Amino acid sequence: MNSRKLPCLMLAIAAMLPFAAQAKDPVPPPGDWKSIARSAGQEAFVDMGSIEAVDAGLKAAVKINYSTPQTFGKKTYQSVRNVYIIECASRRLADRENVIYPGPDLSGKSISRASRKGKNLIWRDAPVASVDGELLTYVCKQGAAPAVPAKK
Repeated sequence: MNSRKLPCLMLAIAAMLPFAAQAKDPVPPPGDWKSIARSAGQEAFVDMGSIEAVDAGLKAAVKINYSTPQTFGKKTYQSVRNVYIIECASRRLADRENVIYPGPDLSGKSISRASRKGKNLIWRDAPVASVDGELLTYVCKQGAAPAVPAKK
């Protein structure tokens, strides 16, 4: 490589670094959010375009807005985007992905993100009279969930 072109290449790379940093915290997908459940202090939405059948049941993206800031370590947040795996027959769900945002409607730079797969999913019951229960009931009515696999 020509030694005169090297400084130009270095400048070009340096100019792209801010964009690379932004790529690590992408803007959440816009989604077709429909309000499904409310309780004192929170409202849950389902991205209607995200509901799909998977091996374990159904998968759906969910946004939760909190009316007051919630504490996360030394920071606060007002919204969360989760991707749930839902077992309709068992009335349970698990977080596949979880991203926490400081502002409502998934606004601001994410504070935390986590994901789990397969055997690492942590399942919880979704009682009928709860936000989780209302989400599960709605999503299960939208898609035909496969039967729950037999336990081995």
